[in-house]
Amino acid sequence: MRIAFLSRISRAFNGETVYHEPLGGTQSAIVYLARELQALGHEVHVFCQCKEKAGVFEGVTYHNVPDLARFARQNPLDFFISCADESALKLGIPARHNLWWSHNDYCFFWHEMPDLRAKTAEILATKADKLVAVSEWHAQKLSEVLQLPREHFWIARNAVHAPWFEPTPQPASPPRLIYSSVPDRGLDLLLEFFPEIQAQVPEVELHLYSSFTVWGKSVEWNQAKAGALYAEAQALPGVFLHDPLPHPQLAAALLEGSLMVYPNHAADPIDESGFWAETSCIAALEAQAAGLPVITSARGALLETIQDQQTGFVLPGDPHSAAYRQSFIEKTVALLRDPEARQKLSTAARARIQAEYTWQLRAREWDQFFQSFSSSRMQSSPLLSPFPAPEISVIIPTYNRARNLKNCLESLTWQTFKAFEVIICDDGSSDSTREVAESFQERLNLAYRWQEDLGFRAAEARNLGLKRARAKLLVFLDSDLVVPETFLAAHWQAHQNYRNVAVNSYVTRMLEAVDQDLGLPPQDYIPKHQEILKPDSRDRYELFERTGPVEETYFLDSNALSIWREDLERVGNFDGNFIGWGHEDTELGYRIAQYGMKLLLIKEGATAYHQYHSVSESKDEERAVNWKLLTSKHGINRWYHPLWELPVEGGVQLVIEGEITAQDKIFSVWSDAAWTLKTGHPIPLAGLHYLVKIENGILKAIEPFNGSPA
Repeated sequence: MRIAFLSRISRAFNGETVYHEPLGGTQSAIVYLARELQALGHEVHVFCQCKEKAGVFEGVTYHNVPDLARFARQNPLDFFISCADESALKLGIPARHNLWWSHNDYCFFWHEMPDLRAKTAEILATKADKLVAVSEWHAQKLSEVLQLPREHFWIARNAVHAPWFEPTPQPASPPRLIYSSVPDRGLDLLLEFFPEIQAQVPEVELHLYSSFTVWGKSVEWNQAKAGALYAEAQALPGVFLHDPLPHPQLAAALLEGSLMVYPNHAADPIDESGFWAETSCIAALEAQAAGLPVITSARGALLETIQDQQTGFVLPGDPHSAAYRQSFIEKTVALLRDPEARQKLSTAARARIQAEYTWQLRAREWDQFFQSFSSSRMQSSPLLSPFPAPEISVIIPTYNRARNLKNCLESLTWQTFKAFEVIICDDGSSDSTREVAESFQERLNLAYRWQEDLGFRAAEARNLGLKRARAKLLVFLDSDLVVPETFLAAHWQAHQNYRNVAVNSYVTRMLEAVDQDLGLPPQDYIPKHQEILKPDSRDRYELFERTGPVEETYFLDSNALSIWREDLERVGNFDGNFIGWGHEDTELGYRIAQYGMKLLLIKEGATAYHQYHSVSESKDEERAVNWKLLTSKHGINRWYHPLWELPVEGGVQLVIEGEITAQDKIFSVWSDAAWTLKTGHPIPLAGLHYLVKIENGILKAIEPFNGSPA
């Protein structure tokens, strides 16, 4: 039969790569399986990013991805196997049968992205003749999540290349613990556990073969993701950090080990992927092939890959819990102290892999599968989504504002513009914020992200949402706002009318905590409660009355802001160095101006109201620090202060001292409402002027000034 595998990931490889370079599980599985299928008489082709290394290796032909369509038209395929790439099934590659073979758990859309989940299910149901999973757990989980019948899946377990493990194991002295998975799946916990293991077995060593470069990630990318763990490892005595090894050398290193220690836990999503648990774990198969008992977590398919108490120990419970920690350390120490027990597990592990988990055996199973193949392709998918694919990503940073967030999210359920998703970015809340967010998952296409409470990090929270956002247009919305039903439609239309702009919409603010009618739509609430609402103070300079974009981008406010994703990424996103209240959005305004962008301010159909909340006593201090950071970053040598901080009646006299040339200036100001400079300090409408004292660019005081302005 003529069989073609397709792998479109960026990692460049061919049939020789496994000999000379470290290679990830999915790609190495393709190489080994393709080789063994060819040995059984099949004509096998692999289409991947082999670049200039295309050619025939051990009978298998490696092509570059762009050559696939033409090749398949000229050389009819019996089986086209798309590797973890459901979108490739829509390419219309001519083949008698289409298979989808994946090692991924797709946990990134188990509870989120219902539109993408439904679209994926549709493709896999109607474009694939069979889905190939790598474990029973894997097949069952995907069947459950995608609502596809279990008979649409075939299980082809992973394996090892037996020749690498033919030598007799020669455990080194002192004993070596081995970790050979990628860094984010348990290395952090292992580095916590190891000093306690070492305290009981002082001679033990820990050897780490752990890097994202096996996936084709750059050294720089790997360092950014795992550098802190590497530094921690290098600081611990008895820990040895190795460069990732090609398979033959890795097998030799494993044959010198004593135990594989793998406190496996879920990893954060990377590049719209995810990892909740192992779907198979080739690293554990390789360790057992080398005679290493495996100590790991009872998660995902690890209960299938390791036989608990026969080839290792599969520990129940949360890997981050004290009970798991104690159990993991106890099992490791016990096996290090008992060579006979370790040897018994080692012998069983090695025998099991040799009998059941070699690629030669696995290829025979695939061959039988091909010979007796029966399609289970469907006409339609049973899984439907109530949400369209998002054209807008609404990113909401929040911190301990559960009640206000609830009203904000409720207002998003009213929207006339339906193609949007919501990403809640929790800056470390300790209240019921998460529960409130998750209570809307049936009504909104909603995701929740959390970051540790390390201070007021609104900028970093917004960037966290940006990593998860899928749409091209971004709307940043404060969790205190209640927006009208046309809010998103108004922002969308503004960007259709004008290019190269950031868009702010009008916000009116509550001056005091009044629960009556809170949560009503703005068109109903604002007219009823004018006495407690402060209009957006930027009106005083009539920015909202201007037609078209304005150049005063430093008045940008992130509370109701929209911008094209490509524009925000082009200017460098929000600056995460701004910690504490204020000016992270002002600073962004300065930057977008440097890239030639303008600010568009809209009212119609977009006016929101800001729910009242208390203000931190450290707000003024934080704002001063951030203002200093902004002026230093941009070399600003003239004073600027956000409009909403200015007093309101008569005029303002500025007295500027310090590094900036001393000067006085009078502003005429809008004077139709009472204003509050800070919580609890109203400014009387008595025709007074106010003295604004600035030192070294920092606002120090605003005081009544009874004399005539200079």
